[in-house]
Amino acid sequence: MLYLTATLPPSEEAAFHEAVDVPEREMFTLRDRTVRPNIAYAVVGYEKKEEDEEVRQLVEEKLDQCPEPGQVIVYCRKVEQAKRLAAVLGCSVYHRAVGDEKKKKGILRRLTGQTERVFTATNALGVGIDAPTIRAVIHIGIPKELKQYSQESGRAGRDGQASEAIIMQANTTDRNGRRRREIGYDTEDVMKEFVAGKRCRRAVLDGYIDGQFDRRGCEEEEQRCDVCRGITAVEGRRRVRVVARVEEDVGPDVQTPEAYSIVPEACTPDGEEDRAVANIGVRRRRSDTGVAEAEESNKRRRIEESEGIEKARRTHKRQEHRRRDSAIEKAEAGEKMEGQYRFWQERCEICHINGRASVGHHSWRDCPDREEREAVRQVWEALGGIKFEAYTGCFDCWAPQGICQAWETVENSRRSRYQRARGGQCQFPGVLRDTVAAVVGVGRAELIEDFVQTTAAKERVKLDGSQELAVGQWMPWLRRKAKIGEVETSGLGRIFWELG
Repeated sequence: MLYLTATLPPSEEAAFHEAVDVPEREMFTLRDRTVRPNIAYAVVGYEKKEEDEEVRQLVEEKLDQCPEPGQVIVYCRKVEQAKRLAAVLGCSVYHRAVGDEKKKKGILRRLTGQTERVFTATNALGVGIDAPTIRAVIHIGIPKELKQYSQESGRAGRDGQASEAIIMQANTTDRNGRRRREIGYDTEDVMKEFVAGKRCRRAVLDGYIDGQFDRRGCEEEEQRCDVCRGITAVEGRRRVRVVARVEEDVGPDVQTPEAYSIVPEACTPDGEEDRAVANIGVRRRRSDTGVAEAEESNKRRRIEESEGIEKARRTHKRQEHRRRDSAIEKAEAGEKMEGQYRFWQERCEICHINGRASVGHHSWRDCPDREEREAVRQVWEALGGIKFEAYTGCFDCWAPQGICQAWETVENSRRSRYQRARGGQCQFPGVLRDTVAAVVGVGRAELIEDFVQTTAAKERVKLDGSQELAVGQWMPWLRRKAKIGEVETSGLGRIFWELG
């Protein structure tokens, strides 16, 4: 029997042996390096509020750099994001619900047949896709797992030509002016290490995917990652360590202009972040050196002036997009929230979390598993003790007032304020409370707890350690007002939003 796989981390070998029912001692394993030498890995930062424009500029830049039929895939974490960016880029989008099999095959033919150059997709664009001329794979946001990222980034450069795999990491600014970098509360630790860029990105991939820990950095025949090129991962600027070296003694009558050259170092053995090294060499020059340097200085100044004009143009354009995007963001966030509420309203939370189909249309209160019902009931009752801040949601259903039909926006208000709608009724009664209770009671309690604790610490909210139940400890944070896009909700609503 022969088993072939592109990605099997050593940490998962035991589970694989068990799955195929073959003891490790009876199996011979042959490994080759998963990470291909022709892919340059990088992480770049972008402003979350300017996502559409930032993605558009990056995609256009990559298309300009690679001649036809070079292609670009933009991976998105959510379907709504993939659809929106497809509209921005004027390209096809691929996700599980994009259409029937005929439509899906048509999109894939355009990809593998090189008739279109740009595609947005979710992780539904997966195994079995062999498009040889993909020159850049761009991920918007941090993938949850490094194994998943290894597979998706591996779509680039199937023909052996130089290609890129880029993660766009969002930067946001809170109301106090503090800068934050997107990480993701459910991102695995090794993926966080890869994004952090404290050592060669290939070294992180090799260690986790192939169990090879001898790599110090990208090698000569490989496309170098941004860490080994000495580029700061998120801010996109070089960090420079200046080392002065006197190469020979120079007499007082000899001109000694400084010559600067940026020389990236290889990744250091101790895993320190690589830096560009500026070697300042003092060398002998002939008398005409000053003329050459003056010409070079004028050339640099012209380039800088041109770049300054271009930067100002982009800034102005981004400001225009920011004003337009504010209204779009509010509408999109509200639309997605309503979709989430409808999704959970139509199913038993316990059955869905456990991956089983509901028998008939029943709520968690009627679910057959008595023990799980009791676990959810305890959390549900504890949530009843939340005393929400003003404008965090409907008094009855707890859903944001911006989507609840029992409320309407107050006209001529400088902020989003609401009043009872005449004849309006909540369309999602109990959905928020039921869903979060089920997820915490029988689902992903540890992940939710990590998200709440991490977010509360960043926002300097002190949790209540005197409470026995986790949700009791979270109360100070759950009750607080928060914004998702331009929609006001509570901390409890943020947990619901993170469920996707």
